[in-house]
Amino acid sequence: MNPSDKELRDWFDKKGLLPLQAPVTFDYERWHQSRNDIHWKMSTPHRSPGWWALGVAVLAGLIVWAPWHLVASKTALPVVSVRKPKLPVPKLNLGIASELGDFAFTNATGLWMTTPTGSLVHVSSNTSATNPLWSSDGQYLAYQTSGLYGANPVLHIYNRIAKTAVLSVSAVSYQWQPGHDIIAVVQNSALRLITLHGNVASTEKLFSGTVDGSAIWSPNGTYLAYSLTEGTLGQRHDVATEVTATATGFGTPKPLFNAPKGDGIWLAAFVPRSHNILYWIDEGYSLSIMADGAPLDLWNATTGHVIKLPFMLPYRNYLTLGGGHPWGFMAGGPRVISGGKSVVLINHQQVRRLTTPKGIEAIEPALNPYTQEVAAVLAQNNENAAWNLLTAYHHWVKTRQLAVWENGTWHIWSNAGPGVTDPVWAPKGQGIFYLANNWLWEISSARGKPIPLIGPIPSTGGYYGEVLRSSLWSLGRS
Repeated sequence: MNPSDKELRDWFDKKGLLPLQAPVTFDYERWHQSRNDIHWKMSTPHRSPGWWALGVAVLAGLIVWAPWHLVASKTALPVVSVRKPKLPVPKLNLGIASELGDFAFTNATGLWMTTPTGSLVHVSSNTSATNPLWSSDGQYLAYQTSGLYGANPVLHIYNRIAKTAVLSVSAVSYQWQPGHDIIAVVQNSALRLITLHGNVASTEKLFSGTVDGSAIWSPNGTYLAYSLTEGTLGQRHDVATEVTATATGFGTPKPLFNAPKGDGIWLAAFVPRSHNILYWIDEGYSLSIMADGAPLDLWNATTGHVIKLPFMLPYRNYLTLGGGHPWGFMAGGPRVISGGKSVVLINHQQVRRLTTPKGIEAIEPALNPYTQEVAAVLAQNNENAAWNLLTAYHHWVKTRQLAVWENGTWHIWSNAGPGVTDPVWAPKGQGIFYLANNWLWEISSARGKPIPLIGPIPSTGGYYGEVLRSSLWSLGRS
């Protein structure tokens, strides 16, 4: 039996949604090849005796034909071997190297990082490298490699000062503690806190138990929350758990709130400047339901009450928290990026959706932490585009334009050009970085001229058309 599209999509959801930063960029060709391989193993005619007879006949023909061909080939034209084209070496605009600060990115040749002098360092040639993430002081760069389709993920940590690898350890997801060189690593059966001192990595704390999803830090680095699975199959449920960081170490884990029996908890983030937590209930531990976007809940640390927000959030990376209020996210289902999405802002107790013209959706928001401006991508609202990879999706990508919300409406920065993906505000909030045509660009204003910064960086979408910046590149301190 050939697996259905839905079965394969749900399977890849599971592989892609586990990392904290983002799903691994999807490889369409390998996916289709996997389908062919599965179908071949289950239904190919080599299992039939009749085909064995045909194979024997063909082999006999080759035995007769080969000697004659050997003679004839001596006068034939020489065969020219076909080699794979040489991949381009990334290029950096030296004039803006200092503006990038600590910048790391992945492409078809592995993982790269910039230096303050404007040069590029090839950190890893492993082409599966993804999810680069800087420590808060910029000394360490964490990234992830894996096997086929994200199997057996491994965390690597590179010391940019010593120019050497420090650590390689199995890791489903990871996150640096703000203000410290401590990284929380989610493994299959434990949450491990690893401290870095120069080239020495040591385990600060080990919390045993099955961790569902990822760990999250509060913005000030005081609290670490994770979702712990308890109970046996059929009676299991998740418990949101927290440990507190002190001057002398980490405290004892304490439960915060429970999921209903049979359900999981996916932690999204701490709300800025508070102890409150955003999360989803993973109903029935269903990866398929989660892929379509589950309702977002807010746990109030002061009262212990839960506020159910009337919006769905498909991916953790679609939150744009900034440095305080307001904060917002891209909301709406279904799972494909090309339809039904809008930007929602929350300022204290006020919730509002930023409206778009008819037939247009707003996706991939970014909040300026200095001015509270909101940047996003406006695109044609076409749910079916992401399902038609050969034609409709590519036409839909061309409709993506950079826009900024000002005075109650979206203003398009047309100079940025078409095909814009994943904008983020530049350091100090002056200008916007974005991906287009496999390059990272910067534009300073609506009428500014786009400046190419670095490339090539892949900007193709994942399986549902999404482009999640943190799976491709990481911008550290300025």
